[in-house]
Amino acid sequence: MVGMRPGRVRPLAAPGEDCLAPLASVLPGLRSGDLVFRTGRDLMARIVLSRGSDTRFSHVGILLRTPSGLLVVHAVPDEEGHPGGVLVEPLEAFASAETARDLGFYRLEALDEAAASRAALRARDWRGRTFDAAFRYGDDRELYCTELVMKALEPELPGLPSRVEPLSVPLVPEPVFPPDHLRRMPGLRSLAP
Repeated sequence: MVGMRPGRVRPLAAPGEDCLAPLASVLPGLRSGDLVFRTGRDLMARIVLSRGSDTRFSHVGILLRTPSGLLVVHAVPDEEGHPGGVLVEPLEAFASAETARDLGFYRLEALDEAAASRAALRARDWRGRTFDAAFRYGDDRELYCTELVMKALEPELPGLPSRVEPLSVPLVPEPVFPPDHLRRMPGLRSLAP
């Protein structure tokens, strides 16, 4: 194991370890619209985690439950050989040992199942939209991970951006919403450590 961060409930997974396996008991109770947060292993994850105190997660997506299993809708930058943008992929791929060191599942208590499902479907409809490398929340043509999730949820939770603390980042013209700031929003309940 990589070791414990102060206040951590469980250790981060080392390369090659499955961080989804310890959460297997939670999976059957997950529904469309639940949020899945990930601590990544790449350079972007290290950058995101360095921007703030007590950060745990570097990425967020929204779950979509289908007859074939749980899917994650999320936005990622282009990487070597892998196109980025808004992707829809199985939870197992999102949580793979190559990309994830830690996972957490959360539910917005203010959303009933129908509203949460509408949010997940809204996010899915943005599949293929390009990644917003400029992190402009005010422009919907491109989306970064937290922006995708918040904009999918906002019709169900009017005023959502005012509930999430933005972060000022040098050289970025607008405040940015990091995944951990969304995770700390009032009314978001952890479903797993």
